Amino acid sequence: MLNFLIFLVHSLSFTNFNVPLHPFYLSVSEIKYNSESKHLELSVKIFIDDFENTLHKVSGQSINLTFPKDLDIRDQLVEEYIQNNLILSVNGKPAAIQFLGLEKEEEAVWCYFESDACEVPSSVQIKNTLLYQALDGQINIMHVTVGNQRKSLKVDQPEFEAAFKF
Repeated sequence: MLNFLIFLVHSLSFTNFNVPLHPFYLSVSEIKYNSESKHLELSVKIFIDDFENTLHKVSGQSINLTFPKDLDIRDQLVEEYIQNNLILSVNGKPAAIQFLGLEKEEEAVWCYFESDACEVPSSVQIKNTLLYQALDGQINIMHVTVGNQRKSLKVDQPEFEAAFKF
């Protein structure tokens, strides 16, 4: 225990508090095919500070995702950004997604989307450039579930394409 406390004090004495709270840049996208509704259900988790900085960089507008001055503007910025940077194709056909909302979870937000109705995926292609505009070293992890099969891939910037076969 004493060694841990010495390490902690030593580490804090050299910490630059202007450095982001997390040492890596990551998003996680969960994509599930709902066989009853015939829609893809998307959940995208992004660190709040990274997402706010990226939205500011691409839109020129300062935005507070958890306490916005205007919910409609926040939702519009989030929807447009994710629609432009998380592009899906199912069985070789583009799959449009609509924004359903977002919620805060600790240091991150979950953004929820749903696709138009589509046939059961035998393949899902994803172009994922989330946060690439503002952060070097971004990692995007994607999980796709169809039926009982869950497959996962990650892309490290500058790579952005992932393909899943079921």
